[in-house]
Parts: sequence; structure tokens; C-alpha cells
Amino acid sequence: MNEKTCKKCGQTKSLDLFYKDKYSKKDGHMSVCKECDNSYQKAWRAKIKALKETTVETPAEELVEA
Repeated sequence: MNEKTCKKCGQTKSLDLFYKDKYSKKDGHMSVCKECDNSYQKAWRAKIKALKETTVETPAEELVEA
């Protein structure tokens, strides 16, 4: 069993192309391949960055007075 099917893209790939996850997976590897995981993480970071740029920060002085 040196191959696994990615739950995201559906392709069967070598276990070398999956990150290790020894605590929650029986086979010791994540359910999504490295390529899909990297794409997800990149999109997530971009989303968080966009949210931070649109969020108006309240100065600490205003929080204390309220």
C-alpha cells in the first residue's frame, strides 16, 4: 500500500505526496495530497489577509472609554 487517493482532487498518488498525520489517520498520512493542501492553505491565507485589510481597527483608548 504505497498509494492513496486524494479526497480533494480524486487522483491516486504515492504516499510521498501526502503530508504525514500520525495522530489522526490510520495510515499515517493526511487525506488530501500536498498539492491540494498547499492550494487550500494559500487561498486561506489570502482570505484572512483580505479580511484584515477590510477590518477597521478600534484604538485601545476608545475601548477603555466605552
